[in-house]
Amino acid sequence: MPSVRRVRPRDTIASSCVNGQLTDRQRIEVLTLRKYANWGYTRISSALQIPRSTVRRVIAPPETPQKQRDESNTSEESNTSEDSGTSDESQQKSLSSP
Repeated sequence: MPSVRRVRPRDTIASSCVNGQLTDRQRIEVLTLRKYANWGYTRISSALQIPRSTVRRVIAPPETPQKQRDESNTSEESNTSEDSGTSDESQQKSLSSP
């Protein structure tokens, strides 16, 4: 049997999106259908002919960016904790001695 390439609807979807990005109008349609029509991801994706993962990405709230740890701060913090540790010991000795 010869191999025949089966064309699925989702294979033609990429042509409507440039680099997998939606237009502003498509984003508005996705958000409107989700919020006001209470449609699910699958129903929106089939109605608009876009991948379900794209619908999920559009609907998902933006992620909070993570703070970048500054390497110089971590070394300074460890130095100050060492300094405070010795002062705590000297304070404890002075409190315990009569």
